[in-house]
Amino acid sequence: MQLETGRQSLVDSATKRFALYLLYDPIRKARKIVLDTQAQEPGRFLKRRIVAAYVGSFDNIQMKAEKRFTDEQHNIILEITEALFGLEVTEVASIA
Repeated sequence: MQLETGRQSLVDSATKRFALYLLYDPIRKARKIVLDTQAQEPGRFLKRRIVAAYVGSFDNIQMKAEKRFTDEQHNIILEITEALFGLEVTEVASIA
């Protein structure tokens, strides 16, 4: 699962106009962090690690699970992306 900050798009339904706002400096090199998660990792720890990466101004937060994300972890990731401004899920992939 991959999360990114720095993009927001708006669509005005009355005028059918589309606006894309870049919320970061496009010249600055994107910062990336990889968070490895364990199946037994408590949800509150995962939440803290994601928020810390977000506050640390990482543009790309990539998350990896040993086998697969648990239902609790998946729900926490979705909850965090809805709660933090500019954070979105951009890719979900399974190796299995």
